[in-house]
Amino acid sequence: MNKYIFKIWGINLLVNIILFVIYKLTGFSNNYSKDMGFAETVEFLFKVFTNLYLSALLFQILFFSSLLTLLNLIPKIRNNFYLSFLFFLVIPIILLVYIFFVIIKTSGLQFYAIVLVLTITYNLITYYEFLWLRKKTQYITMAKMTVK
Repeated sequence: MNKYIFKIWGINLLVNIILFVIYKLTGFSNNYSKDMGFAETVEFLFKVFTNLYLSALLFQILFFSSLLTLLNLIPKIRNNFYLSFLFFLVIPIILLVYIFFVIIKTSGLQFYAIVLVLTITYNLITYYEFLWLRKKTQYITMAKMTVK
């Protein structure tokens, strides 16, 4: 059972990295020009640092969410549907909704669509991973019951 959980975690981590790269590629436009005055340069640098902060925050939340799937290595959590659902989906959804509102508040509606699509994509993939794990858990439980 542990190999399935590590396989799910690896898939989840790979999806997180891909979504982070997509966010970085689509979320920042380089509008710097040499004709900018001092105030425009300071504003541009502020936008760059804000974007770097939000990107780092998004990556940390995605990485932490993928680490929560490893809690399913504990048999009491793995065998309880609600605890497994909590660590697979509920906590990551709460964290991603939080980052969604932080990015909207900080960057305005500029990144609204990008973050919304990434959040929905991550949650759908995680939901299918959860269903796959539950199916494997039930299959292994039924196999153990037939052996006894």
